[in-house]
Amino acid sequence: MYYSYENVVHTDSIDDSITREAIDGMIQNFGRIPCQLFTEPHPQRQTSEQAAFQIDIQGCPLNIFQNLRHIKVYFVEIISTNDEVLNPIIFISIPKNQIRSFIQQGTP
Repeated sequence: MYYSYENVVHTDSIDDSITREAIDGMIQNFGRIPCQLFTEPHPQRQTSEQAAFQIDIQGCPLNIFQNLRHIKVYFVEIISTNDEVLNPIIFISIPKNQIRSFIQQGTP
């Protein structure tokens, strides 16, 4: 029996003291689950564009893959002294989030 659900059992109506104390102990340890947690309907799921817009408004991107349109790729060809072309070095620059920049740079 699920004693943690609200209005499932009334401990006042139980005659056996051991059972009543056991149920009271379970309720005190684990608590009661209310009948209804939410009074309003859940919000509708946002599209990816709406979610990206909300994140842009808040100013804190969740991860680097949400800002792929801002990534700039630079490459430099390194030429050795005997004029052979080696593999290029690739650098990806991701714009720094100004809100979290103090965490990356440290505080004085």
